[in-house]
Order: sequence, then structure tokens, then C-alpha cells
Amino acid sequence: MEQPKSRKSASAGSSRARSKSPGVSKSRAPKASSPKEDKEEISTKQVKSGSKPKTPKRVKKEAPTGDVLSPEERLASDQRAKTSLLLGIIVPWLIAPLFGVTFEGFADSFLLNLPLVPADNDSLMYLVALVMVLSTPHVFYFWTWTNSATWSKMCHKRGLEPFKAFAMCAHFIKGAQFLVLGLWARLYISDPLALLKAMHPLKAVLILQLFGIGQLLNVQVYQKIGEAGVYYGTRLGIHVPWVYGFPFSVVPHPQYFGATLSFWGFFLLIQTPETVQNGLYLLCAVMAAFYAFSSWVEANL
Repeated sequence: MEQPKSRKSASAGSSRARSKSPGVSKSRAPKASSPKEDKEEISTKQVKSGSKPKTPKRVKKEAPTGDVLSPEERLASDQRAKTSLLLGIIVPWLIAPLFGVTFEGFADSFLLNLPLVPADNDSLMYLVALVMVLSTPHVFYFWTWTNSATWSKMCHKRGLEPFKAFAMCAHFIKGAQFLVLGLWARLYISDPLALLKAMHPLKAVLILQLFGIGQLLNVQVYQKIGEAGVYYGTRLGIHVPWVYGFPFSVVPHPQYFGATLSFWGFFLLIQTPETVQNGLYLLCAVMAAFYAFSSWVEANL
């Protein structure tokens, strides 16, 4: 009757229950998927959902700055750099006589017997205008150094990095500076090639040394503290490691000292009786004073 039917269904249910128990189950464990299959499954889901696969962001690595050497290694490196610099200054003057170069006429080539101040009003006006243009970078440096918060605020409003914006402005002003200086020299130099041919050999050595050492100091400063360190990153929110080694161990403010030497080398290159009489040596003194002022500002303000 109905009772056997229910007993049969109960036994069937118990057999199904036993088949589901872990000990009796013959079902296999799920097969582990390979990384390739995982990627295909993820890409399939992304295609179905319409989302684009995410690519990892590349982190831009900056060049290391600061002292990366130990004190002992830094001392040895400084000694090598100073020795090389000293040899580069002395050796050319020692070997010059071996090539038949004498010091005769070398002192007279500086034309120190000529008047150093322009005699006519037009030349004096040109000189004053040139000095004003040459002072522009240092006025800009002074204002930015003493108003770094204002400069940073102005740059952030325009979505600019303060020290990078400062660097761009400095490069532009420097370009204008050299352009005006070249135009001034062109007023008094009619034949640049003849000027180079008539130059005393030792004077050419001195020009190369001034410009070469000046640029060496500049390049070393860039390598040690980077663009952020050169262009006031410490005042504009960038951490710049402190550097004690070369070139900072040779002279204080090596970048400004190097720039002064480079300008002196350029001024000697364009030295003629006309440029000397129209204020060339005054420009040498003025440029040294400008860089000395910028050095004082950074050291004391």
C-alpha cells in the first residue's frame, strides 16, 4: 500500500545522502586554472562589461642627486678633482714655451693703457642700457628667492611646477641677455675672424681656461644637485639633498663663480681697442658684482 512506497522513497533519499558524503563521493576536485586561462577569463569579462584593461602606471625615475659617496670616497674624489683642475691650469703655461710661444706682448694684449669709460654720450647710453639688461636675471633671482611663496602660488594657479617655470623664465632671460651682449659687441667689431687671427696664443689659452673651468663648474653643479637644486627647488617645495663634495668643496657658490669665469672668458674673446674704450672692463666688474650679490642673497636671506 502506501507505506512501502514511503519506505522506498526514504531509502532512496538515504542513498542519495550517502552519495553526497565526502567519504563516498567519487567527484573530482576542481582543476586549477593556469595563469593564461585566468588572463583570458579576465579579458572576456572586461569585453562583456565594456571596460578597458588597466595598464600599470610607469613611475618616472629621477636622477640621483646629493652625496652618494661615503666620506672617505668623497675625500678621495675631491682630491682627484682638485689635482686635475690644478694641472689643467698650470700645465698649458708650462708647455707653451716648448711650442715656441713666448710671453712677449702678452701683457700689452690686454690694452690696459686705454681709457676704460666711454668718452661720448651715445656709447655711454649703450653701456648703461646693456648693464640694465645684464642685471635682469639677478633682479629676477632676488625677487623669486625672497618671494618664493608668491611665485609658487602664481605657478600652482596655472598648473605649473614652480621650479620648472622658474627655469624656463631664467633660460629665456639668459637668451635675451646673450643676444643683447652680442649686438653690443657687434657695434665695435667689424671683422671677428681677423680678431681671432691676431690674438696672442697665451691669451687664447687664458680664454679657453676661463670658459672651460667655468663650464666645468656649472656642469658639475647640475650633476650633483639637478635642475631642481639649481633653480631654487629648495625654496619652491622640492627636497634637494645637501652636497659637500666637488665642486662645492672647491669654491663657495660654484655655479655663480663658474658663470663669472665664463663671462670673463667671453669678454676677453671680444676684446678690441674699441670695446675696451667703450666699457668692456667695466662690464667685467659689473658682472662679477652681480654674481657676488646673488651669492650673498642666497647665503644670507
